[in-house]
Order: sequence, then C-alpha cells, then structure tokens
Amino acid sequence: AAAGTAPPAAARALAIQSIAVWDAIAAIGDTSPYLAEFELDHPVNLDAVIAYASHTALKALIPTQAALFDARLADILDDLGSGTALTRAVSLGTAAANAVLALRSLDGSADTVTYTFGSDPGDWVATPPAFASPALPHWGGVQTFALDSADQFRAPPPPALDSAEYAAALNEVKTVGALDSATRTDDEAEIATYWRDGANTYTPPGHWNAIAAQIATAEGTGTVENAMIFALLNIAVADAGIAAWDTKYTYSEWRPISAIRGADLDGNAATVADAVWEPYFVTPNHPTYVSGHSTFSGAAAGVLTAIFGEDYAFSSEGQEL
Repeated sequence: AAAGTAPPAAARALAIQSIAVWDAIAAIGDTSPYLAEFELDHPVNLDAVIAYASHTALKALIPTQAALFDARLADILDDLGSGTALTRAVSLGTAAANAVLALRSLDGSADTVTYTFGSDPGDWVATPPAFASPALPHWGGVQTFALDSADQFRAPPPPALDSAEYAAALNEVKTVGALDSATRTDDEAEIATYWRDGANTYTPPGHWNAIAAQIATAEGTGTVENAMIFALLNIAVADAGIAAWDTKYTYSEWRPISAIRGADLDGNAATVADAVWEPYFVTPNHPTYVSGHSTFSGAAAGVLTAIFGEDYAFSSEGQEL
C-alpha cells in the first residue's frame, strides 16, 4: 500500500515472500520445498527463519519501503532468540529468500513493451480524468508460478458489440454503475467500496491476505500450516493476476466510460450513448475484460474454500483510501 504497488505486482511479491518462507521451513521439517531446496541438520529458531526470509524478500521486492521492513524486524527481534540457533536461522531465512528471488529474477516482470491503442469501436483507449498510460501491458508474459502458461485458462472473447448480451451488460453498468445512479442501493454501494481496493491500498491480493490472516487467527492454525495456507493462496493469486492480464491485453476491450459515451458507434440498436456519463469510481488504466478484481478473488476464494470448507463465514473490514 505504501509503495503504491499495482495489484499483479503486489501478488507476485506476496507469492515470492510466501514461497521463501515455505522453502525455508521445508529445510527444517518433513515438508517438500516449492522452488528452492536446502538441507539443514542443526536446530534453528523457526520464528527467526520466517522473519528473515520475509525481511530479505520484501526489502528486495519493495526497496522503497526498506525502512518499514527494518523497523518491523527491530520490533520483534527480542522474540527471535539468540545464539547459534538465531545465527543459523538468519542464514537459512536469508538464503531461502535470495534463492527464490534469483529463480524469479528473469520471470519477465521487469520487461517493458510498447502498447499501441486501437481506434475502432470496442478498442480500449486511455480514459479520463488522467488518461494514464497502460498498466503493466507486459504482465501476461510473466512466468507463471503454478499454471502451465498464462493462457491456460484464457477467457473466451467478450460479447460482440452488436449482441444482446453486450447491450444488457452495458445498460446494467450504465444504470447501476453511474456516479449519480438513482437505482444503485446503499448495499451495492457499500459492497463496491469494500472490494474497491484501489491505488495506495493493499490491493485485492493484499485484501485476501488480510482475510486469510484473520481466518487463520480465528481457527488457531499453527505456524507451518499458516505458511502452507499463504503459499497456496499467494501462488494462486499471483497466477490469477498473470492470467487476467493475459486475457485483458489479448482482447483489449474498452472500458464502460468509453463504451457508454461511444454507444452510438457500437452498431447495437439496444444501446444509447451518454456523452457525459461518469462512473462511480475512477476508471483503472487497463482493459475492462476480464475483471482483475474478480479473477484475484476467484482464485483466493477457491484456495480458502479448499482449506476451510464451503460457506465459511468471516467478518472483515475493508481498507479506506
């Protein structure tokens, strides 16, 4: 949140940190590592291993927040033991993080591409008020963590502009999603705000980590089980971001603000243009199809359902902007 990290990049960072923790723990116990394997035949402080694996990974991934990570480590240092067990834990945690970071260093996340906007009806274009540059147009090319490829589950094409399905979707968003909507209920507005997780918040991946942390605390899950939960969660969510961005930039579908203002160009008799239509929230700077928020949430809910069961109830507060 403090670094303003984009959701797919935040998901990647959380996955790398979680894998570093899991692989470090695997060197201590009887579990299998995910990316990096170590052998250890000496006792270590488990909490210290986790702390230093996390600290090392996060400082490398989000260097602008190094002071925050250093302060957090200092806060818990007295609880991490001392002597040889601590020294070995520091070595193991640091080594695990550096190994995972090295294995992901050439995954394509640092690549750059030149994106050219289309000019036909339905093509995604920069949107007001900022008309910002495309967000991470290369992200669909990032190496996946668990998927065979980014397009393994690529969504089918969006509805054709002249279809009844497209008109129904546009008209629903036009009515319910308008800034000055007369039909949006208070509950719908609150739901939208809760899941918004926009810029300078913990983003959808962070939101699901907060939910998982609250559930794990309520369930009293142990340290090793927690490491497994967050590794599974964040691997799935990171791949969800890669897959969603693959679909987004494959179809490059225009955003509602463009579609509604330009409805006179879509060739659909069931849509009507509104040249001054404004959305409830400011439009993100990436194509509309598919929804990144929903892809992240589908992956996270799938993992947590597999672990904690169907219809699991929880109470959680959203993060204010």
